[in-house]
Amino acid sequence: MFTNRIDATRKSEVFNEVLGEVFIHHLTLLKPLLQNSLRRKSEVVTDRPIPMKTQFGEIHYESPVIVDRQVQHGYVMGGDSLGRKYILCIDYAKRPAPLTLYYTDPLPETANGIPVLTADGNLILAGGIALGGTYFTPTSAVWLFPVGQRTDSEAADSGNKSLSGWMWILLAALIILALIAWILYRTRRNRPDETRESSSNGPTEPVPASPANQLMQRIEALMEEQRLYLNSDLKMGDVASQLGVHQNEVSACINNSKGYSFSQFVNNYRVVYAQQQLREHPEKKMSQVGMESGFANDTTFYRVFKTITGLTPSEWLSSVSEN
Repeated sequence: MFTNRIDATRKSEVFNEVLGEVFIHHLTLLKPLLQNSLRRKSEVVTDRPIPMKTQFGEIHYESPVIVDRQVQHGYVMGGDSLGRKYILCIDYAKRPAPLTLYYTDPLPETANGIPVLTADGNLILAGGIALGGTYFTPTSAVWLFPVGQRTDSEAADSGNKSLSGWMWILLAALIILALIAWILYRTRRNRPDETRESSSNGPTEPVPASPANQLMQRIEALMEEQRLYLNSDLKMGDVASQLGVHQNEVSACINNSKGYSFSQFVNNYRVVYAQQQLREHPEKKMSQVGMESGFANDTTFYRVFKTITGLTPSEWLSSVSEN
């Protein structure tokens, strides 16, 4: 727990942990936060325990240590149940090594994977979500985390050294893609008889639903049967825990299937339930309907209801009564 709360949208807020003074900065802060040291160490000892929890919830670290040898920093990426990303910076040039924990606001679309270190010392994360350990759902988002603390000359030197390496990687990727395309072409060309035979045998069996569609069906069934949306403290991690999957899978599935964030998806259920309550019990107070529908307060109830329906709860009830 922390001594005071912080608005995650601010640029450079700092707050202290009761046990250890772990400094947490928003990722959009671009200025260097630590002095660099060029001394090498054979052993890394941190000046405090690894932070596992913030005021927003527990941190689940997901990546190995990404090392920036130019400034002698190591980075480990993690996340929480609300969709925030955390990057723990280890300044191993100093003894003991100071720790700095960066965080983002909740991201609407995230990915699982290992971040890539750029030439200027920042981190890039792209990819998708692994569903069920077998299937992979790519995401369209590519996130840049500006944690780099290099000078312009250091970034230029690193970029020149890594340029040739990236060119070789790109060339190898192009060769692999060309090889895969050739194999697919040869395979399809050698099986025309099988294609004609299968089309002449009448209708085929229905294709089973994809893992993403199956997961979406499970999410909707859970919401409709257990009415989880009536809980004003419902979190994405609660749904993921009941389904036995990672919260990132839930977020990616809802975003790809419905085009909603998790909160938008839940609020749609709450508004439908509120409309049912207003229609069946018009004598109830609006504040009571909002609380019973899962909204934390009247302000959120009125704002979300009007965003989804275009009318306030009172205006909607009047329109229904007139009809």
